[in-house]
Amino acid sequence: MFLTCSVPIYTFAYFIQIILGTIVDSTATVFMLCAPPYLFSILWTVRCAWLGDQPRICMPWIALNAAITLTGLLIPVYSANSGARYFDVFLDVSGCNANLPTIIAFQSNNVRSNSRRSVANGVQFVFAAIGEYPSYRTGVWCSVATQLLLIILCAVMSAHFKRRNKAANERWEVIQEEESFRYTF
Repeated sequence: MFLTCSVPIYTFAYFIQIILGTIVDSTATVFMLCAPPYLFSILWTVRCAWLGDQPRICMPWIALNAAITLTGLLIPVYSANSGARYFDVFLDVSGCNANLPTIIAFQSNNVRSNSRRSVANGVQFVFAAIGEYPSYRTGVWCSVATQLLLIILCAVMSAHFKRRNKAANERWEVIQEEESFRYTF
């Protein structure tokens, strides 16, 4: 899941100046326009992380942010309107950045022991470093594919976790060698 989140983050890191360069002509203005989406992203990220972690229900927030990112990915490719393209940058940056702590919290909540959690975190962060140097449209479609995959993974994992929790509650099956452990969503 972390890989699907990191691809659009790297996409925007590489292409945000190009996208904003289609809106304004000045390089200084482009760099000034880069800051507000990231400032808004901080607020949205903290809000999503808090709302997802308090009741330990991260999966809907992951899917929502993937849908926001997915929507935002397509606007600059197919819209010539400057306002729409700048709004898109807010969507893109907020959606994918908010999924970082949410996915980390989701993974940490669903791995029981510290040693397993350490290995899971290491593997998760290795996948974040996988990248490419795409052409603009190819990169967008790779990012779109990862967001669709993320939404599918949320649905599949939710169904699997519900099935495992139900079995643990009704048939007293043990999850991860702990009788009281239940998966969170």
